[in-house]
Amino acid sequence: MRNANTMSRTEYVWKNLYWVTLVFLLYRNTLFRPLFTFDRRQSLLLLAGSVILGASIGILLTYKRRRNYVNLLCNILLSYGIYYTASLWFVDHTRLPKFALAAGILAAGYALLVFTTYAIERARSNLDVSVWKCLSSCLLNCRTLIACVLAASVIFTVANPLLGIHAEEPQEDPVVLDTTDISGEDETIAKNIDVVLLLQEEEWAHLDAAKRLDVMKTIADIEANYLGIPEVTVCTGELEEFILGHYTDGTRTITLNSDALASADAHTMLTTICHECYHAYQHRLVDLYNELDPENKDLLLFYEAAQYRNEFANYIDGFDDYYAYRSQWCEADSTEYAEDSVIDYYRRIDQYKKEQETGEEE
Repeated sequence: MRNANTMSRTEYVWKNLYWVTLVFLLYRNTLFRPLFTFDRRQSLLLLAGSVILGASIGILLTYKRRRNYVNLLCNILLSYGIYYTASLWFVDHTRLPKFALAAGILAAGYALLVFTTYAIERARSNLDVSVWKCLSSCLLNCRTLIACVLAASVIFTVANPLLGIHAEEPQEDPVVLDTTDISGEDETIAKNIDVVLLLQEEEWAHLDAAKRLDVMKTIADIEANYLGIPEVTVCTGELEEFILGHYTDGTRTITLNSDALASADAHTMLTTICHECYHAYQHRLVDLYNELDPENKDLLLFYEAAQYRNEFANYIDGFDDYYAYRSQWCEADSTEYAEDSVIDYYRRIDQYKKEQETGEEE
């Protein structure tokens, strides 16, 4: 079946284009995440480019033979699987590389087996197949193996949906280690650049859990100042494996997963703290909305606050319905804010380092 042609060449090309476009639209509205420090627009362009490149290579490799749905599916899985795995690198960087490693080992093992068998049969003069045919067949089959492993990684992460951040109210009171204080204009990136520089991965890797928590507290201070909200408390606690953090408005507390804080990279934890700080901001908007006169509540300015209030009152947990959880305004807006904030922090770090280098040269 994998080697058979079940479609004409024109039909095969058009069906590839059709399904690649359809999956792109579905992926963009469900599983899409920006890639590394790129913004949403740049990441969408990278995704589109990788999908077009992957589909084009797949079509070229299977244009003469193997024009069937199995290879059409592989063309799609390979392109989206690679991007999806890369986009979640900072969220689950300890597990996802295992899928990539497994794919590499399987592909390398299969290639070694094929060419070892080819060499033996060739030496015995029992094989009348060119090296190119053997190589192309090996590449296509390796592609299928890698596509299957990447598909497994997607299934795995979707089955455990809370890979990122979570705003669920905790069932137990968190153990508060310390609080953060707002001191107004002192809580800016510029005034705390020595701490912000610790968000560089090469610096973060050498920090212990206590120092990492101090960094997160400073970031929470900065975010609270920028967002114009009262102080928040930052602490650690024993959370579910895939919950990096959550915000509790009753105590205005951000609880970070203690295991994640000790092992996750700086990008992941920075995204988490910014996400949860924005939840605190959303709750303050709801408080303001509740104090409005009824005739003012219909103003467009307060539309989002009304949405937040309804969602907080009828919050959908990620364990119950992942896609409904991700589609909530409060989660989508917090995710977007966190992504933009992370980009800003690292841009400010780069800007500071360039200014320092320029100053030294002068």
